[in-house]
Amino acid sequence: MKNENGVTLVEVMSCLVILSVLSGIATPLFKDMMSKQALYGATSMLVSELHKARSYAMRSNSHVAFSYTEDGYKAFIDDGQGGGTEGDWIQQPGEQVLANVDLLKDRLKIAVDESTFTAQRTRFSGRPGIKAGAIVLQGNDGRKNKIIVNFIGRVRVEKL
Repeated sequence: MKNENGVTLVEVMSCLVILSVLSGIATPLFKDMMSKQALYGATSMLVSELHKARSYAMRSNSHVAFSYTEDGYKAFIDDGQGGGTEGDWIQQPGEQVLANVDLLKDRLKIAVDESTFTAQRTRFSGRPGIKAGAIVLQGNDGRKNKIIVNFIGRVRVEKL
């Protein structure tokens, strides 16, 4: 009996078949997990930006405007720097941007028709009391998270 080294073609083909079956099972699960994680991450970031806008407005006693479109959202200090008027909802070149987020890169969007802020915007100020509303984030697989801001600026999340 001679000493054999290596593997046979049958053994190699068996391993390839097993690997292809396992990857066929794992790929849809991995895509689903990545989609869930993208929506969770974007929701967490939006909640964080809303908290940051509220906190900055209360701390500095100034207006922080928060507006959104289907593609993303923006928060800026609406203090009239750069030749504008304080609280005019228009970002002037001198006003500091707190957040400018594009959701398209993660294949997410804001469901504008399901979101309830008037004119797709809200504003935090140094005083309690804002117009309450909700923003609905939607993943490319149809999953949705609703971010609700109450009239004193507190934020909570609901899964739809």
